[in-house]
Amino acid sequence: MNDTLEEHVLNVARKWLTVFSHSRYPLNKVSEMIWRKNGKNLGCFCNVMFNYITFNVGKDELRIHAKHAKMQLSVDIAEDTDGYEILSERSEELIEKGLSRRFAGSMIEVCNKFQILLGRKSLRFAEFLTEEEIKLQDDFTETEKIDYTSESVYAIFVRNTKTTPAKTALVYRGKNLTYSNIMNLSDNIAFQILNCIDSNALQSLPIILIMEKNEIAIATMFAVWKLGGFFLPVSVLHAPTVTEAIERANPCLILINDDRFEIYAQNSKCKIVCVKNSLDNSVPEINTYYFPFVQELGKPAYMIQTSGSTGKPKQIRISHMSLSILARAWTTRYELQKSDVNILQWAQLSFDVFIGDIVRGMCCTSGTVCICPNNSRLDTDYITKMIRTEHISLVEFTPQFALTLIENSNTKDLKSLKILILGSDVLPTEVYRKIQAIQSNQRLINSYGMSEATIDSSCFEAEHMPITRGGTVPVGKPLPGVRMKVLEPETLRPCPVGTLGEFYIGGHVVGSGDTDIVTLSSGEVMLKTNDRACWLPSGDLELFGRLDSVCKLRGFRICTAEIENTILIKCGFVREVTVTALTNEKDGTKTQFLCAFVVLENLKELSDVCNDKIIQSVKEQHPYYMVPDLITTVENIPLTANGKVNHAALPSLLELLHI
Repeated sequence: MNDTLEEHVLNVARKWLTVFSHSRYPLNKVSEMIWRKNGKNLGCFCNVMFNYITFNVGKDELRIHAKHAKMQLSVDIAEDTDGYEILSERSEELIEKGLSRRFAGSMIEVCNKFQILLGRKSLRFAEFLTEEEIKLQDDFTETEKIDYTSESVYAIFVRNTKTTPAKTALVYRGKNLTYSNIMNLSDNIAFQILNCIDSNALQSLPIILIMEKNEIAIATMFAVWKLGGFFLPVSVLHAPTVTEAIERANPCLILINDDRFEIYAQNSKCKIVCVKNSLDNSVPEINTYYFPFVQELGKPAYMIQTSGSTGKPKQIRISHMSLSILARAWTTRYELQKSDVNILQWAQLSFDVFIGDIVRGMCCTSGTVCICPNNSRLDTDYITKMIRTEHISLVEFTPQFALTLIENSNTKDLKSLKILILGSDVLPTEVYRKIQAIQSNQRLINSYGMSEATIDSSCFEAEHMPITRGGTVPVGKPLPGVRMKVLEPETLRPCPVGTLGEFYIGGHVVGSGDTDIVTLSSGEVMLKTNDRACWLPSGDLELFGRLDSVCKLRGFRICTAEIENTILIKCGFVREVTVTALTNEKDGTKTQFLCAFVVLENLKELSDVCNDKIIQSVKEQHPYYMVPDLITTVENIPLTANGKVNHAALPSLLELLHI
């Protein structure tokens, strides 16, 4: 995009001339040949056609529009006696009318600015969008503005405690703790912290929590906030990450809630305190409704360590302001104050969704948080019983675990659920529809977020699913206080609706630390997510190329979620499916195979007819390199402790090939 207009036109002309020798082939013959040879339709290879007609079009010429579109979008540019005429033809089921009209409008805009563009040294900062498109982009970027909040989530928790001290705040392994109980517990822990470290260190360095999730872990969070400090939660389930977290975070104190966990931090020079051991000791009263330390909203509330897309862990700091803005967004979007809220806390302590569950349940509203023990997180019977007995109204699961739970549960046991949130993974449309069909009386929400931008950034909720190119559910519209943009990678200028670009998140929810921050020409600071995305005409965002659903196979980038969705839609005998690339190394040569693992609905084994049906279904929708090489049945799709597909637990390639 650093080229001038003349240079750009020359480059396009050269590329066009290289393929000009093929231009004499009739399109219908090319389409027939592709179908006979590869079993593919033309749409698998291209979906937009440009035609430039060099002869004059008579005024009285009769145009007969085709009943069926040749492509998803066709654009004809024809010479007219007075200039040029732009005609667009679209597939009504695939291309929204407004998108086609705005696309043609942008082309007219470029033509009208031709003389101006000729005088520019570079096309990088040239504006090609119409005023209508720019207005649409502004409407999509932000749904509701929240730039500031006057109190932290801890201050809201204190207010809830003062208002409803006797209400049950927490349920864990048969124990019920009121808001007053949690506050008293946090007072005790706060006193222990003050006896261990200097208050200045407390507000400048994090406290690391190496804990099992229970009432002590939650009270410790509030105790740290009470003292104006911030914490980094680390799960004991991931021992290797503990050492790295300690080395990078340089904590002022390490708190544990069981003596067994001291071994994980034994090489640290930092003081280690087991808060559980002193909880029964009497301590001087800390006034429950008074803040002994100044809580600045711009200061960190917590740190979170993520695995990082490159394999190198990241540490991100999130401020009280960011967390408070998100709390307001959740309260508004999920309508948390309109009814009693009982939240099933499912995520692990080291995930920011754990913090989110506590904030949603005990700060956004005076609700009840019911903790699912770590060793029961994948036990569908245990969780079903929890939902039934504790009258759970809101829970967030990964899509795969939610599907497994619902398919193995009695609908009556889940009738208390009012909001089911699906997050932390790609969501195929067919999985969404399956869950929606079974649980039709509840709100089903697809949530998207990044740790670098305070847990959640957007959500999708709708009765009618918009058409998406990737076969996945959109991540929806920005939450209040969040700004989202799809930008052209080189110029960082907005991409038109329906055009693929890079996804950026802005607003006062963006954290600090290991974040990829970009400053736009307008001066706005935004987080580069490294995800590809496009705006849908509905104002929802569709994601492409998520790292957990894209693999490289024989030189091609493949989105496995698209293949999975096609199989679920076209093959009714398949209940669940996961697709992954496996590698066989023999005699120094690596051979890759695309493998589909399916859970059958009512069949005991996969017949040749069903196998062929799967292959043909994928062939009809996708290029040849996305057709699975191997298809095998499994009793169930194995899940990790986080509820995502555990690819390591699937049958190996050696087993599949019987080597």
